[in-house]
Amino acid sequence: HRGNVAQSEIEGCAEALRRELGMEPELFSFPYGRWCDETRDMVIAAGWQSAVASGNHLRVGEGSDWYAVSRGDTPRTMTELRFVTSGAYPGTLELLGLM
Repeated sequence: HRGNVAQSEIEGCAEALRRELGMEPELFSFPYGRWCDETRDMVIAAGWQSAVASGNHLRVGEGSDWYAVSRGDTPRTMTELRFVTSGAYPGTLELLGLM
């Protein structure tokens, strides 16, 4: 039963994005970052190209799972957003325990 609900949500959000934006969605974001192998497989089967989820591996590389890419916390201030997106100090926020 849970699987049917998850599949309906995964496919339904793609349909809503197509309808509202008039374009094909490509990237999926697991609600609250929570996922399991079953929902990951549903995202793949639904045709999404990648998905973000909760996790501690903020660097993406060759060995990354493109259907469970870790996402960081939302920056709390504009200064923090500028710092996070600047690319000036990769890994610094992770070392400081801020991500």
